[in-house]
Amino acid sequence: MIGYRISRPHASAPADYIDVTRAAYEGGAVLYRGRTSSFDSFPGLRQEVEDFADATAGGRILEVGVGSGRDLELLAQRSVVFPFDLARHFLELLSRPLRVQGNMLELPYRDGCFDAVWCSATLLHLTRVDARVALQEVRRVLIPHGLAAISVRVGVGQGWRQTQEMGPRWFTFFQPTTLVALCTSSDLKVEHQWVRHVGERAWLTVLARRRNQ
Repeated sequence: MIGYRISRPHASAPADYIDVTRAAYEGGAVLYRGRTSSFDSFPGLRQEVEDFADATAGGRILEVGVGSGRDLELLAQRSVVFPFDLARHFLELLSRPLRVQGNMLELPYRDGCFDAVWCSATLLHLTRVDARVALQEVRRVLIPHGLAAISVRVGVGQGWRQTQEMGPRWFTFFQPTTLVALCTSSDLKVEHQWVRHVGERAWLTVLARRRNQ
């Protein structure tokens, strides 16, 4: 197995783990945006976003977990992007319309209304059980054959991480086979997958399409 290993890899998530993680991002939104708004700290990511933007140009894209808005700015050059995030403060920092706050376990959109979904570094804040629910929601809002890009940290285990600047956040790490299996069981057909290294961290991205149903 490759990637990061968290301490207490078999920790159980409390019922309010999503709310606790949201509160950490609400409190640290400005700091987080300042640290993640440039592609310079994420080698290879700009090219990933540009490739996805080219592949989905002219479509309606849902970005699940907009964060600092870094990826949004590139995607919006070629398509209409709908920013979605759990943290209200992230959305308030954006100078963009169509902003919606909510939980990705219950996306507030009708079935089949997006040509594509961009979901980068978002699924990792869910347990594996909830990650499957979220992927089923991604599949639901996609048009038939719609394309989704899903990026997670590669590693082992799940549990809390906290820094001096931000409160506790829940993280789940994935092996490639695990994420591919979750996509497949959610009726998303994985077409490509790759691992991108940023220092000691490894990021897995999969491109998957909703089956024609």
